[in-house]
Amino acid sequence: MIGPMPTCPSPRLQSIPQMVSQAVAFAAFFAGGAALFGWPQAAAAQTEVQTPAPPPAAAAPAAAPPVAPYASEAPPSLPPPPVYVPPPAPASAAYKEPALIDFIVPKAISLTAGWSYTPTNSLPLSTQNPVQTPHGINVDAALLWQVRGFDGVRWPAWVGFMTGFLYYFGENGSYDTLGVDYGIYVKHALFPGRRARFFFGYGLGAAQVWIRGLDGRGVGHYTRLSIGADTHLWRWLHLTFEASYRFFNLPTFKFQESDSGGYDFHALCLMLGLWFGR
Repeated sequence: MIGPMPTCPSPRLQSIPQMVSQAVAFAAFFAGGAALFGWPQAAAAQTEVQTPAPPPAAAAPAAAPPVAPYASEAPPSLPPPPVYVPPPAPASAAYKEPALIDFIVPKAISLTAGWSYTPTNSLPLSTQNPVQTPHGINVDAALLWQVRGFDGVRWPAWVGFMTGFLYYFGENGSYDTLGVDYGIYVKHALFPGRRARFFFGYGLGAAQVWIRGLDGRGVGHYTRLSIGADTHLWRWLHLTFEASYRFFNLPTFKFQESDSGGYDFHALCLMLGLWFGR
């Protein structure tokens, strides 16, 4: 026979109402704190941020520029770029009208003297022996202007005037001969820059010749061909050596109608002198 149930509950059953009341109080406290600090809005905002955004819609194509109905109605062009104006030049660099000759043409003077021999001579020097080959002295001078080779690289050249004096001594009863010549002379130098500068020259002019003991004179043509060398001595001073061939043609040197129509002679000369110039 089972006895009657005890009327007093166990301690665990008695603590259940207390635990329920504590849970309700804790839930009410938690809800009041969340409302106070705005927890529902923050959670909602976080949820909205974490939600992926939908893909953007495709952009509409750009509209084409309007076409002008007429060629004259073209769209306006861009303004022109600014024009650069250089600064004015200083007064020292002002433009100067060029002169026709902006430098002085170098001049040169030549003085030479030497011995001359006439291997062929048709002058009436003797009535006994018509064949004469006299020899004598020559003195020459020239005033020249340089026309080429100013840079010292190209071969220089000079053009100017020449003049000379000759005196041939008579032998074996023949007469002495004297004369003057003058004309234009051209000189070309070879291999510039060396101490010994070779040259060649040529001249054309006129000559007048007298024979001592005879009346009258001969006037005619004069030709000169020269070769030689200039040796530099000091600054503008050179020692010049020249070997030349000279031809004198005197068609007017006549005494009678039966005489020859021309009297000419050829001379070979060796000259030594000074060259003042470049």
